[in-house]
Amino acid sequence: MNTSRKLVAAMTLLLAAVGGAGVASAAGQHGGSARAVAGPAAATIDASTESKLTPISPCRIVDTRLKGGQIGSGKTRSFKVRGSGSAFANQGGKADGCGIPSAATAVQVTITAVSPVGTGYLRAYPGVVAPTATFLSFSKGVTISNGGLVTICGGGLCSGDMRVSVYAHATQVVIDVQGYYIKPMYAYVNADGSIDTGTVSRMIVAKHDKVGEYELKLDRNVRHCVVAVSSGGGASPLAVQTFTTGPFALVYLTNSAGAPANGDFNVQIVC
Repeated sequence: MNTSRKLVAAMTLLLAAVGGAGVASAAGQHGGSARAVAGPAAATIDASTESKLTPISPCRIVDTRLKGGQIGSGKTRSFKVRGSGSAFANQGGKADGCGIPSAATAVQVTITAVSPVGTGYLRAYPGVVAPTATFLSFSKGVTISNGGLVTICGGGLCSGDMRVSVYAHATQVVIDVQGYYIKPMYAYVNADGSIDTGTVSRMIVAKHDKVGEYELKLDRNVRHCVVAVSSGGGASPLAVQTFTTGPFALVYLTNSAGAPANGDFNVQIVC
């Protein structure tokens, strides 16, 4: 892309100026951030691909008292959890949502049964098939809550992010979110620019058009994030330069002579 070419040209000049070491900044010119670090082995990388919890201020995504009314016995309702838009107000939640990113895999929630008309229970889950496990049991006229982790439906398999099924008697339902789980932005990048699919997490694509130059595209804006690079083993370059702008992280590798060089590397982006 034209923007990437401009960034590559700018960073090539920066590399020439610092010889692949020291610190340089291109923030004023491109609105991003550039940094040079000691060789790939100097950075500490968390190579875990498991989702990790990001706490948020408690935020309401569902209140059937405001929209939709009671969920009846034997009925299931789908709710939106991720992203923004009018759907949240339409399900009684905070207008425009709670800021749960599209890459979230699960949420930590408190689900409350409000004014049940009788004894019953409910299940909260992703997907089409309800689990056998009960999330919350309730009794007539007693408002009761339970907290727990609920996986979000992904891959376009569901009409909503989360489903709630009610059994035995109808009840109003309120859902509050306290945090979300999301996989780290980590990948093992091969010297030829391909990404090891066994480790990739939220790296959409990698481009490698010139020696020592790698462009990574992420699922979010990483302009103000920190890029850590470590050796992937074998004959790796001795110096690393990184630059972030929009959804792109650009990595430049040089050898001991300051010349561009290819190499395998691990990369993690922390925001």
